Amino acid sequence: MKLKFVVAIVCFFTSFMCCFAQNVEDSALYFTASTINYGTIAEDGGVVTAYVDAINRGDTPIYIEDIITTCGCTKADYPREAINPNQTIRIGISFDPMNRPGRIERKVMVVASDSEKHTILNMVGYVQARERTIDEIYPFDMGDGLRLHTTSRALGYLEHGKESVEYIEYVNTSDQTIYIGVESILSSGALTISYPEYIAPNESGEIVVRYELSENSTAYGSLVDNNYLIINGKRSQYVVVTSAIAVDNFDSVDDISAPRADISKNIIKFGEVNCVNSQHTDSFKLKNVGGSRLELRSVESSSEALHCEVLSRGTEPEGSVEVVVTLDSSKIADIDDIFTARIRIITNDPIRPMQTVRVTAIPMW
Repeated sequence: MKLKFVVAIVCFFTSFMCCFAQNVEDSALYFTASTINYGTIAEDGGVVTAYVDAINRGDTPIYIEDIITTCGCTKADYPREAINPNQTIRIGISFDPMNRPGRIERKVMVVASDSEKHTILNMVGYVQARERTIDEIYPFDMGDGLRLHTTSRALGYLEHGKESVEYIEYVNTSDQTIYIGVESILSSGALTISYPEYIAPNESGEIVVRYELSENSTAYGSLVDNNYLIINGKRSQYVVVTSAIAVDNFDSVDDISAPRADISKNIIKFGEVNCVNSQHTDSFKLKNVGGSRLELRSVESSSEALHCEVLSRGTEPEGSVEVVVTLDSSKIADIDDIFTARIRIITNDPIRPMQTVRVTAIPMW
């Protein structure tokens, strides 16, 4: 395959990178350590608190305006009153390890009143995992003792001529043998489910879900399947939902000559809309900035209130394809909340076969 898929994910935490602890030249509030080390702690041992001291090395009082944490598992305790010159204060950083096993790698940001830059304190340590119950490992009770660790699997892109496989783990928690079947209530025609005919008491294993398309398939876009498990002749309590995105086969695509889809807008805002038989129209374009013909394979909407009309199915390099979006506000399901939907566009762009446009509106009477 000539085309190389390169995914570069660059996360810029600019607010966290503007300075580090003990940046005396920016703030007179000096921290005795830049890292808070919790050591090894038990996941079920309860909230732990570590402390760090700071001293005002300046000539005027300083206030800690805020300490910003990166998640709800971390809380900071600090004095709200002024820190006078040469005064030392203690800050407590509490961490809740429950359901967070593994390495601790977090940051807290201290906002002091005498500097526009902020001090970063690093949190490190290790959470020793607790022993989990069967119900926690397999949270979905399907009935008659059968439990699953998940009821949904999204298999991502599925190229024509290929297959994609995922697994759903199960366990029989009963003392009786369970007999299994499958009832389809929504079928894409591309899914095969492999499962045991029966499961012995305390037996665990995997249900195999496999999507496969032929090389000459005309399917593009969302492939969604909903299935009930039939357990001892009865429907399961939950529907098993699986999905994939059907796209072209890109094995023989050349790097240089590949089409590239550049979308003109990522969001369409209709603003306030009348919910009584009111229609509103907007559009966006897909420009082909690549080296060969761009084909628009599929346009999908997540809401019945949105209709998309494609004015052409493809374009040569430097050309564009227009998609007209019509919102029928009378079909908005929840008129008491902001309307949000997504349009999914599938093309033969091998780098980004799927792109999305977000649509919003404010329902009004």
